[in-house]
Amino acid sequence: MSLMKVEKLNKSFKAIHVLKDATIEMQPGERHVIIGPNGAGKTTFINCLYGTLKFESGDVFLEGKSIKDVPSHERVQLRMARTFQKNNLFNDLTVEENIYLAILSEKPYKMKFFKSLSEYFDIKKESKEMLLQWEMQDRRNVKVKNLSYGEQRVLEIMLALCANPKILLLDEPTSGMSPSETVRTTELIKKIPRSVTLLMIEHDMEVVFSTADRISVLHHGETILSGTPEEVRGNEMIQEIYFGGGARNHA
Repeated sequence: MSLMKVEKLNKSFKAIHVLKDATIEMQPGERHVIIGPNGAGKTTFINCLYGTLKFESGDVFLEGKSIKDVPSHERVQLRMARTFQKNNLFNDLTVEENIYLAILSEKPYKMKFFKSLSEYFDIKKESKEMLLQWEMQDRRNVKVKNLSYGEQRVLEIMLALCANPKILLLDEPTSGMSPSETVRTTELIKKIPRSVTLLMIEHDMEVVFSTADRISVLHHGETILSGTPEEVRGNEMIQEIYFGGGARNHA
């Protein structure tokens, strides 16, 4: 059984039909990347999957059960997590404090206010492990507002993973990064365990083809192809529509 199945989503903003029967299917542990030209409806698609936006018709199934009527804040309990195009962080707190809060939000004692966060040894242990895994241990005491843009993007992925998700939705995780930050972030994303299924929007074709098991192509809100990287790379229609008639290494 697929982990997530999205059937014929339709979403409009007044007279603009943004999604038109958009459809994908993901298997457990899969790295599924959505590509498409600007305005193709990629972020709208992610917002509909996570419940941030309501769609007019279609359905979203998680482990065979429809979640179209589940509010976005309750989808966290279904072990869904996401990042956004714009960072959503506590800028005046340190890296470690941000991680502490993300881990705490998943604990049964999260509403107990009589102890300092530093006194919870399980949180300290999990935070240390996360910092080491994502090579941010040297930045743990730095306030988020003093991090580079690339480091902030990495931290947002770290915080999403603190929710122990089954499926993680990444909205352009390397957008705005320098080439060196993109390479580093891509390698870190590849290290995310296969217990987490990834659905990612990405514009950098080198990132797409180095990470994806499957790629879905959105064009004017429609899923015009979903296949392996080899199938997408070799499809003449995709070359014409998306890669500009054969240019394969840019969006």
